[in-house]
Order: sequence, then structure tokens, then C-alpha cells
Amino acid sequence: MIHNSQKQIGSAHVVVIIILVVAVLGLLGFVFWRNFIYREPSTTQSSTSNTSQGVETKTSTPVTKVDENEYSFTVVEGFSESTEQQFTYTGSLKAVKTFLNKDGDYFEVLINTGDGSGISGDYFWGYDVQNGVVVLDKIPRCTEDSAFCFADNGSVEGIISNKPEMYYFAFGNKTKNEINTDYVDKFVSTFKFK
Repeated sequence: MIHNSQKQIGSAHVVVIIILVVAVLGLLGFVFWRNFIYREPSTTQSSTSNTSQGVETKTSTPVTKVDENEYSFTVVEGFSESTEQQFTYTGSLKAVKTFLNKDGDYFEVLINTGDGSGISGDYFWGYDVQNGVVVLDKIPRCTEDSAFCFADNGSVEGIISNKPEMYYFAFGNKTKNEINTDYVDKFVSTFKFK
């Protein structure tokens, strides 16, 4: 009987050792697969839908620096490039760069295509270029509905232009009526014309 009990204890040790060996091999196999075999997709695209406004936006991986032939700027943290133009209150402007954050705030660089008329919005700011640097001329948000002001439409839209009007900047949020425009200052403060 004592001999049988020792065999059972020895068998229990063997079973525990086998389970530990299998667990260690499984862990090592997973680490090897994760680090050497599995490759994450290089670009991921997500689609967010806002059903209350019927707006669907497609965003991709975050970009930190935009460097084009005529200008460069740094993308504000939390914003990702989008393929869909956000500022749509005119037919004459086409977005060449659009950036969105998770709250729906956007910043765009636009060019004039000459295909439409008037521009509407809530903010109408100007800018000047001094030694390649953009300097804003801010005025308060318009407060009364008019042909060009959308004070009570449930969204915030702003346009920034200068003379000659080569590039425009647009900003806003289509899902809320109030925004903090500090992110606009951050985008524009790094914008440089070459």
C-alpha cells in the first residue's frame, strides 16, 4: 500500500510537469507567432456613422506632418486624415486635406475651383502671410441667421480666407453647436507657406 501511494505521488508530479511544459511551449509559440509571423495591416480604415445627422466619415491612420510643395503644417494630436470633405457650404471650394478627431471637430485646407458662388458659415476669419507664416484675423461668431450665416442650424462651420484667395482653411463640427476653436489655432500656428 505504501508502494502504491508513492507511485500515485510520482504520477501527480509527472502530470504537473507535463502541464507546465505544455503551457510554456504554448506561450512561446504565441510569442513567436505574434512577433515573427503575424503582420498587422499597414493601413487601417474605420468608418464612423452619425445617424442623427446622416453623415458618414472615413478616417485612416493618424498623420503627424503634412509636407506639400507649397506648404507644410503639423497635425494636431488626436486628428486623423479623412477622405471626405467636411465644409460643404459652397460649391466653389474643394478640400485637399481634411482632418477629423473623435468628437467630430475638423480642419481642412481647401482650394477655390470657381465652380460655385457664395460661402456660408458661422465664423468668417481672415489671414495674412508674413514671411511664410499664417497670421489670423479673428472676428466673433455671427449670431443672426442670414443668407451667409447659419447661427442656429445645430452645427459650427468656419472659413478662413485671404486675398489673393489661393488657399482657404475650414473648421467646425457638424454634430454640435458649440466648439472650442483652440485646435484651429494649433493647426494654423504650424502652417508655413514655402
